[in-house]
Amino acid sequence: MVCSVPGMRQALSILLWGDGISLALRGGALAAESLLTFLRGQASLEEATARYVRSYEECIAPVFRASSFLRGMLALPFGVRQPLLRILETFPALPRLMMNQTRSRVAA
Repeated sequence: MVCSVPGMRQALSILLWGDGISLALRGGALAAESLLTFLRGQASLEEATARYVRSYEECIAPVFRASSFLRGMLALPFGVRQPLLRILETFPALPRLMMNQTRSRVAA
């Protein structure tokens, strides 16, 4: 069960952000790393699962939250969206910052 969750969640990432495959691979790697601690007898299944959940929350969940926020912004009515886009054009660092938030992080 631990390994099936990452693939299902990452499948929901839209291609617009260009990180869907990366997220799927990263989620699978996090699940595998966590599961290996159980298979090697270094952790109980509960501990391995908790490790995966912590890693997921640290590395992948923020990406989905940021992507969801940006998708919501793009779905706003034109009259609301247009002024927001003008603000982004005025401050070029903002779009870069926002896009960086849609990239996965490596667990510490």
